[in-house]
Amino acid sequence: MKDINLSFNEETTKAFNSYYVSRYATYMQRVLLGITCLFTLSGFFDYLLASGRLTSIFIFRYSVVLPCLFCLNLLVFHRYFIQFIQPIIVIYILIICGFLFYLGLRIEQDVKIYYISGLVVTQLVSVSMLRLRFFYALAASFIIFFCSQIMLYVIHVSLTNFLLFNYFAGSITALGLTSNFFLEQSAKIEYLHRQMTQDEMHALEELNINLDKLAHTDTLTGLSNRRTFDEEWAKEWRRAHRSEQPISIVIADIDYFKKFNDHYGHQAGDICLKTVGKILKQFAQRPGDLAARYGGEEFIFLLSDTDLEEASRLTQQLINAIAEAKIPHEASPIGDYLSLSFGVSCINFSTTDIDIEEVLPSDLIRKADKNLYAAKEQGRNRMVADYL
Repeated sequence: MKDINLSFNEETTKAFNSYYVSRYATYMQRVLLGITCLFTLSGFFDYLLASGRLTSIFIFRYSVVLPCLFCLNLLVFHRYFIQFIQPIIVIYILIICGFLFYLGLRIEQDVKIYYISGLVVTQLVSVSMLRLRFFYALAASFIIFFCSQIMLYVIHVSLTNFLLFNYFAGSITALGLTSNFFLEQSAKIEYLHRQMTQDEMHALEELNINLDKLAHTDTLTGLSNRRTFDEEWAKEWRRAHRSEQPISIVIADIDYFKKFNDHYGHQAGDICLKTVGKILKQFAQRPGDLAARYGGEEFIFLLSDTDLEEASRLTQQLINAIAEAKIPHEASPIGDYLSLSFGVSCINFSTTDIDIEEVLPSDLIRKADKNLYAAKEQGRNRMVADYL
């Protein structure tokens, strides 16, 4: 028994209670509706068994107890109150017991035993049909047992009837509580399996996201990798041609990066690449723009819907941003701080009569790379920009 008596902490208990109630919400709605109908029709037995006290019994049944039952039916359909429905049901069982006790005092002696049997029905419903959690089923059983003992004492039943009543009521209670206990433990196990499955699914989703990120991101700089650039470049090239918009490529290369590594070490070189990557990433924020590490110390920009003038202006801002960062480079022949050289190329499909079958996307990259080498030949730390 110890192995199946699962205990949760307070936080998990609250979560399980919400799960348990939501799981049986529809079932409880139907059962409570059936109980309401049964209780309403039971007024017919008042007419048969308690005609002498009919008026007062009818008033109590239909003006006190039945409205409470209607309220209970409404609460079980409400999202907020459904989480408190089990303790509310226990309170309502107390009201039912009070009603039956009232009947036991008001009706004739010879028919009192029939209303006491209503407690057995109440017990059966509370521990077997309402899917109460074990604690609440135990509380309801205690209330019913206490009320039944008082009623049996008040109406002075014989010892035989007293023993028979308690035997049947006790048997129903024991079987019902046992069923409630195992039902709740089964629900706890199911809840744990469900949570484990959800956790595994979340972990799998997170893993897939991380794998996708690794597949499309350069792990050192945080920029897109060459594979991602190639995929986006092919799409943006087709889109620019289809919509007759300009598109530009900017290739950047760190000046004298080998000397930087030889002077400061490869670890410092990695830090340098990360710093440059963060700066470059700030200039690729528009939809369709992309900054990627193209290889080694070389970076590439995809600038969609951008003409040569705007691409040149952006590149000059990059040159200024790198200069403002003041990354030391004592081994550089052209200055004390790190610098980059840029090659810019552009094609404008709206002003140039170009057949896409004759001009390839690689031609624009090749032109930018040619301009990059021209910038290096002119002294580095600058850009060379031209149309294809």
